[in-house]
Amino acid sequence: IGTLAGGISHDFNNLLMGIQGHLSLMRISLDTPDRLEGHISQIKRLVDTAADLTSRLLGFARGGKYQITVLDINQVLSMALEIIKPTRKDIRVDTFFSPATLSVDGDNSQIEQVFLNILTNASQAMVDAGTLTVTTRRVEIPEDHRFPFQVTPGAYVEITIQDTGIGMDEATRNRIFDPFFSTREIGDKKGRGLGLSTVFGIVKNHGGFITVESRKGEGSTFRVSLPASDQTPQADSLPPVSLAQMPKGSETVLLADDDEQVLKVGAGFLKALGYKPMLANNGLEAVELFTLYQDEIAVVVLDLLMPVMDGKTAFSKMRKINPDAKVLVATGYHVDDEVKGLIKQGCSGFIQKPFSLDRFSRAIREILDRPSH
Repeated sequence: IGTLAGGISHDFNNLLMGIQGHLSLMRISLDTPDRLEGHISQIKRLVDTAADLTSRLLGFARGGKYQITVLDINQVLSMALEIIKPTRKDIRVDTFFSPATLSVDGDNSQIEQVFLNILTNASQAMVDAGTLTVTTRRVEIPEDHRFPFQVTPGAYVEITIQDTGIGMDEATRNRIFDPFFSTREIGDKKGRGLGLSTVFGIVKNHGGFITVESRKGEGSTFRVSLPASDQTPQADSLPPVSLAQMPKGSETVLLADDDEQVLKVGAGFLKALGYKPMLANNGLEAVELFTLYQDEIAVVVLDLLMPVMDGKTAFSKMRKINPDAKVLVATGYHVDDEVKGLIKQGCSGFIQKPFSLDRFSRAIREILDRPSH
């Protein structure tokens, strides 16, 4: 667990360093709007990466309960490469992607983590520069295949990641998928994080398999095979919209969260959209404010994990006060049984942190415009 925590702390500190760096550069670029926009875009990318990391941790804690969608493997792999490339500019990267769309059914964050872990290992194996070759293709595995383990015949998407690094001897190669195994020194936690054991687990849980070829001094080749999907990947999400295009309002919104920064940002969001924010630091404060101002409060934005009184209890009390109370649950957790239970009890909606102003504006307006029962 200490090794896991060390690796994750390292990843988060790198993300925070990137965000802090861009904020510092923004201070000296206030007179150059084009540069500011570039820094804002990079901060948004870093925040998305951090959100993906927490999503992977939640998946790890949930024991592999993924959010499955149809993925374009070439696109997911390209995103992973964009994260890795800036860290090793001395490495040449050659990509040979299939010209056809390669679709698989999978969890985007988990599959990206598979690629990031393998690419990171390949990068670290090339101490003095080198070449990283990434190939994708669709393959058919027949019933009389020669794999020394059970494989379901059929169509697969094969991703090959080859490096010209130091390679591995047979003993190391046979252990690389063991939990927390690393060739690094005990005190060096960099990159140990979720590790190749989780890569193996993710691939297996997606119905695929992974093989490794390597020799000492001759580099390594990882091949990830995932069952091909006949479905078409979903289109990318809509591009960011300007404040002028976002739905607005003038109603009073009660925002309950125990995190001061979330309250500050949330209040700022609401004011920018024209709403009147009312703030509570915990569930009990939220219930007290709702009791006093229920006729003014149009919707409640409620965190689930709070001291004194949690969001679930606060929601129940508000519904007793007003059965038609409109409540939007905002939490860092994925939709789980607790959230689904609240929705069944009449919760108006769910939004996962971190969320953008655009997403928040649409979630609030959709609930407010929905007819009361």
